[in-house]
Amino acid sequence: LGLAKGRREEYELKSLFSLSINGSDLRDTDQIRIVRSSEVASCGDRGSSASNRGIQGVSSGRRTSGTETWSQWDNLAASEPGEFRVCYCAGRPQSCCSSDTEFALEIMALVVAGVDSRHYYLCEASSNTAVKDCRLEGIHGVGLGAGDALMVQDARACGLATSPVPGFPNRGVTISRTFGDATSQRAGHWYRFEAGPNSDGNYASLAITSGATVRLCWCAQIRSCDPSRPSDFRIDAGLLTVVRLDRDVTASCHIGGACEAI
Repeated sequence: LGLAKGRREEYELKSLFSLSINGSDLRDTDQIRIVRSSEVASCGDRGSSASNRGIQGVSSGRRTSGTETWSQWDNLAASEPGEFRVCYCAGRPQSCCSSDTEFALEIMALVVAGVDSRHYYLCEASSNTAVKDCRLEGIHGVGLGAGDALMVQDARACGLATSPVPGFPNRGVTISRTFGDATSQRAGHWYRFEAGPNSDGNYASLAITSGATVRLCWCAQIRSCDPSRPSDFRIDAGLLTVVRLDRDVTASCHIGGACEAI
């Protein structure tokens, strides 16, 4: 078939894209499957004949258009972050393209950069003058790095907010960078709300007047999102709950005894 190997393509989360290949004796009966690299170590291994839901639109796996020398698959959607393999089966009379071993040819690798949507964080806002540091640590995803940003939004879905959430500094936007310990506070995996967009360690308290749960909405550095435009931040990264105490209480208690904080 003369298909090139070793290709690596990168796509943005929530984007639509097309795949194309060049070769010889390509046919409408040829098929692809797109599998997650962490689940299928090599094309042809167990699981190669079933596409992963992280890439939508593969359907039967047959090309959308093509000739004997090129094939193209249109309207594919990157719905989850991750690394994927494109496994190929040459549909011929002797091949039904139904078993894992028939998809033993890897024609390219795909990388979908993006943040995991299952994060949940809890921060505190206080009514007194003490500054409370709100950190978002351990952010997971693929291709995360310096300059990625999170915006808090109070809307039905990320990207639908029409105004900033009151009480959050910088219109609710925090930009990631490496700070302090480069292992635990790596750029892309660590955020906190700060007093200004370029503040190096000058964190700011959350001045909300009542407790709230808001969405964490993500934007990759490569997209150059506008901090004043919520519609740029349309990738769901999870939820943040902020609790507000009327006052701080200090109480000493003993194990096994009654404890009262007033």
